[in-house]
Amino acid sequence: MSLRTAVIVVGALLLVVFGVLSFSLDKTTGLLDFEARELAKAHESVRVAQELKIRLLVHNRSSFLNQLGEETYRGESSRVERSDIDEYLASARQYLNNADEAALLAEVTQEIDLYLQRRDSLESGHMSPTERYLVVSHDLDRAFASIDRFIAINREQATAFADEIARQNNHATLLAKTSFVTAGLLLAGIIAAAFWLLAGPLIDIGTIIGSYSAGHTAARIRVKGLHEIQSIGSMFNSMADSLEQRRQEQLRFIASIAHDLRNPMHSILLTADLLNRKARGEDREPMRIILRQMQNLDRLVGDLLDTTRIEAGQLILHVAVHDLRSLILDAVELHRTGATIHDFIVGLPDGPLACRCDSARIAQVMNNLLSNAVKYSPNGGTIRVSAGRDEDEIEITVSDEGIGIERGDIENIFTPFRRTAATRSTIAGVGLGLSTSRRIIRAHHGELSVGSIPGRGSTFTIRMPAAVAQAAVFTT
Repeated sequence: MSLRTAVIVVGALLLVVFGVLSFSLDKTTGLLDFEARELAKAHESVRVAQELKIRLLVHNRSSFLNQLGEETYRGESSRVERSDIDEYLASARQYLNNADEAALLAEVTQEIDLYLQRRDSLESGHMSPTERYLVVSHDLDRAFASIDRFIAINREQATAFADEIARQNNHATLLAKTSFVTAGLLLAGIIAAAFWLLAGPLIDIGTIIGSYSAGHTAARIRVKGLHEIQSIGSMFNSMADSLEQRRQEQLRFIASIAHDLRNPMHSILLTADLLNRKARGEDREPMRIILRQMQNLDRLVGDLLDTTRIEAGQLILHVAVHDLRSLILDAVELHRTGATIHDFIVGLPDGPLACRCDSARIAQVMNNLLSNAVKYSPNGGTIRVSAGRDEDEIEITVSDEGIGIERGDIENIFTPFRRTAATRSTIAGVGLGLSTSRRIIRAHHGELSVGSIPGRGSTFTIRMPAAVAQAAVFTT
């Protein structure tokens, strides 16, 4: 899925979900509004009917008192109340909800008309006011009975509307909660999908690139996520594969050159050694220089071969139990004889430093560290070598008072063919010794690290187990 498609899908999903929720809320709100208006009409019908009953009672009483002659103004009052009765009947017609209410209101109107007609017909008769009151009371009771039924049906409707409103309120509350939960789940789903499709793959890509830049050249990106991110992962993997192929070709070329150089170099080295032994007087010093330079050249070729074997996973360790003190002392003595402006201080424990290791490879590492200590302190100074055991770990340190290493170059010095900018043009070397040394120490399940202060010197530290379980083939 591409990023564009993902955005369209998420947008469409959001529109559908919120559209459905909005439609449901709108329908519920409309229904609640309708039910509220109908409830108000039912309550208003009840109020008008009750007012109608009061007006009928007042009209009957006013008419009775007027006939008694005690309150002559009651005649005018009864006419006003009769007009009010007509107005209330007209108002009641405005609040009708169904045919049953209309039929009951028609019945109420008919009963009121009968009452009023009865009242009018008795005005010219010879009956006493009390007799007239008793006669019309029967008509008035029938009118009241009709009004009560009208009130009852409206109250039933009001109760039904109130129940429906309560039910719709519950439904609206449930819908609101559902909307909230749905929105929360949808948001969580979008976040999860964004992490799975976008953030997660990007984090993985960053992790793999960081691992690759740290020297783990076998690291590859697991292609997943959006189409654009998959394309980035595929391009990185393709680039890494291409670089690895070129690196292997370079290693094969270096191994071939180093192998072809080694045989003639051995012949030259043996010849130089023989001539050095036979040289006398002034010829002896030039022969020593030639022999020393040939030995350096042989060591460089050896480093090249070691590097190609390590990178190809072909370095085999021949481990056995050795006393590291003797290996350290031999390396120090070897470099002490050729260093005229350096002082060597060695600190070793009284007891043996037993370690299961490949003695030749550990000696190679020590020679490389001591050679660098001499090389990178061209103005001389003190070189300190110490070793000790802390529980199940052996620690060896080599310190000098040389030019030091800038912080940004610390890791570069352990990368094949990489050297510090400060020494690249002033001190001879190809940048293989420390890379090979670290790989050898790691093959012993240890670590080679460095601490340095520019202008004051460097300290290389070897830490490795006091014993290695078994011989192992180094693998990259």
